[in-house]
Amino acid sequence: MNAKDFRTLFGVALRRQRLAFAAWIGAFCLVLAVIPNAYRNNLGSMELRRSVIEMMNSNAATRLLFGTVPQPGTVGQLVQWETGMLLLVFTAIAAILIVTTVGRRGEDDGLRELVEGTGVSRAVVFAVQAAVGTVFSLAAGFGCGFVLAVQAPLLSEISVAGSVCLGVAIALAGCAFSAIGLVASQLADDAVGARRISLVALFAAFSLRVGAVAAGWDWVQWLTPLGWKDLLEPYTADRFLLAIPAALAVLALAASAWRLYSRRELHGAYLKPANRSGSRLRAAGVFSLTLRLGRRRLLGWLVGVVATAALIGSMAGSFVTLTKKNANYSDLLSKMSGGGEATSQIVSLFSVIVGILIVCETANVISSLAETEKKGILDVELASGTSRRRVVAAQAVAGAVESAILAGAGAATGGRPARRGAGRGACSPCHPRPWRGTGLVLLLLGLFREWRPRGTCCGAGPARACRARCDGASAAPCRRSRPGCSRRRSAPGSRRRPGARPGRPPPVARTCRGRGAPRACLGRGRRRPRPRTPCRRPRGL
Repeated sequence: MNAKDFRTLFGVALRRQRLAFAAWIGAFCLVLAVIPNAYRNNLGSMELRRSVIEMMNSNAATRLLFGTVPQPGTVGQLVQWETGMLLLVFTAIAAILIVTTVGRRGEDDGLRELVEGTGVSRAVVFAVQAAVGTVFSLAAGFGCGFVLAVQAPLLSEISVAGSVCLGVAIALAGCAFSAIGLVASQLADDAVGARRISLVALFAAFSLRVGAVAAGWDWVQWLTPLGWKDLLEPYTADRFLLAIPAALAVLALAASAWRLYSRRELHGAYLKPANRSGSRLRAAGVFSLTLRLGRRRLLGWLVGVVATAALIGSMAGSFVTLTKKNANYSDLLSKMSGGGEATSQIVSLFSVIVGILIVCETANVISSLAETEKKGILDVELASGTSRRRVVAAQAVAGAVESAILAGAGAATGGRPARRGAGRGACSPCHPRPWRGTGLVLLLLGLFREWRPRGTCCGAGPARACRARCDGASAAPCRRSRPGCSRRRSAPGSRRRPGARPGRPPPVARTCRGRGAPRACLGRGRRRPRPRTPCRRPRGL
């Protein structure tokens, strides 16, 4: 493997993913910089903490989601119990997105073919993909551990060793799912399929951890990267040696990914997409076509939203049961929520997760405009006589409709315990009104995406005639002043061909290079004789 090629490609990959690195790691560090002080201020006394720990351990939904609260309930233990679990999940998601973007997405866009055409070996390309995921995971783990370790002198209940142990757990989970993303990139035929397989693996890992916690089988947590944090026990035992077998498991996954990568052809896949239907795709319009293309994506997001809302609803039901059995728990929840109806406020806070999922789906729908243009679907729609405004409007309406479907399904799934006593709208995921993000996503897409047209050619007809794109560099301003519209104007005094469309440039006369048959003429217009050049060689030779 050439070290120079690796350094060059690795630098390019890091430069392309620098914004994703900064966004994810910055968000993680910001959360960990605020959470410890919040625990210390709200749960200052040990008696209050014991009551909270007893209440959380008695709640089945909370225990399945975050695990058992460690004893005696220090600030560091509470941070790694709740926030640490969420950081593991989001680190896994970020690692999957980054690895599939660098790997399979680059291959779909033709970057891998371009790089290997310069003489770079396949081992270098794979090493760069694996190195980017590893560097992100290590950076996320180091950043989280560093932010917590800095707070150790200020908070006596946070130790430096526990902070480092939590950072190691986060880094191992990120590396594991980076390797899973590499394996999925070889199995699927494109980046979207690789992300779907990786997210399904993440859901399976989370379900396996939940099953291990429910059954009390600690050995099962070795089979899921999300359970390695509970085995390391940050801020409790700090078992650093258990990270060695976890690292060996990550290396085994990476070796499997390399085995699959070395035997796969360019743009190939081990899992070929099956043709589910031989019928012709029929769509009544742009809107129906948009919904038809996104139905599989909507089904996947619907399953995730319904499962999350069901979990939140079960948590609300457990809180209601606890408050009915013991009045002290009701007072405690009211104190933690800042007064008012405690159960409603706390469950509404958890329901924000559902709102975030719906907003992510809306952003995914709107941003698929760029993907449709890269795949050539947008060109087909525009060639059929559909305007760009109609395409964008159909995409926006589809995003709003899908977000409303997800919000309604989540509210119907998780809102039943709220109607039974948790408070009105406590479990409703439509509380943040996620469909309002459609306009914001459209604005950001129009500002920062590269799919926007450089200019459109408009004729003398109505606005619907403004369809075809033209080169804005040589285009003259349009007579009909329209925002963002430009077209070529014919030269003054030039004659327009009969039947030519207004606004089109006149035909350019080209030289006919052939003699005799008209098919030998490569251009249109009058025949021009080929200029004769004098021979420089003497005739005698």
